[in-house]
Amino acid sequence: MPTRAELPLQDIAFSESNSWTDALPVCRESAVGSSINQIYREDGNRQGIV
Repeated sequence: MPTRAELPLQDIAFSESNSWTDALPVCRESAVGSSINQIYREDGNRQGIV
């Protein structure tokens, strides 16, 4: 049986939502998304720098 790291990333989809987290780059080893420190509005878009 393949490990999670051996599976293609598209096979690890847990839900089909349109969340801002869907656009995060994903680590191939852990399948965890990461991003630089950002502030997001309630609608999921990045807040502009004031």
